[in-house]
Amino acid sequence: MGEGAERAIVREWQEELGEPVTCGELLWVVENFYTANGSQFHEIGLYFRVSLAPTSRVLASNGPIRGQEGGTSLEFAWFDRRQLGRIDVRPSFLVSALAENPLGFRHVVQRE
Repeated sequence: MGEGAERAIVREWQEELGEPVTCGELLWVVENFYTANGSQFHEIGLYFRVSLAPTSRVLASNGPIRGQEGGTSLEFAWFDRRQLGRIDVRPSFLVSALAENPLGFRHVVQRE
């Protein structure tokens, strides 16, 4: 409670991957409407650009990269952002948004 989005991003990267990041500009505000397990949801997401340190083990790895959140094991992998249409990415707007050059701010309403 009381933690801003930028600080939460820095904390989550540190907790899950043990990596410090610098939180950059806000890229997208996303209203995502979806159904999961028979319930309807309206999620508000804030998507920021982040930068890793040049000495980051994450940048140096081709992946997958193992992480931890509480007692849950996580696996992170790199994908060429222009090739994301080949995998199931949610919310799906990210497939086209991440392929844009340059990335720029916008408000997205996504219905899945």
